[in-house]
Amino acid sequence: GEGNSRSGSNTKMTMAGRLVSAQFVSMMASTLHYPLDCVRRRLMMEAGKKVEERKYRNTVHCFRKIWTEEGYRGFYLGLGPNLVRCIGSALVLVLYDEFKTILT
Repeated sequence: GEGNSRSGSNTKMTMAGRLVSAQFVSMMASTLHYPLDCVRRRLMMEAGKKVEERKYRNTVHCFRKIWTEEGYRGFYLGLGPNLVRCIGSALVLVLYDEFKTILT
């Protein structure tokens, strides 16, 4: 049958349940994407420097240098505050869904 539960009944997830789900999805997406964001940020910091002063030549070089000098942890520096920011993202997702339901 159709619906949100295994038994096939058409139950609606509570707002708290949706918030927990949205929080989980937002945190997982942020954690998986964070290494790419880290490389992007580091390359942006180099943008104003002269070519000979830059620490990284390109994206691949940046990945390799972080991996060899800092290990996998280097890709996740600053993840904590980013995960706190996910709370706002989850709230936006849930409130948008709630307002959409109210207005339709």
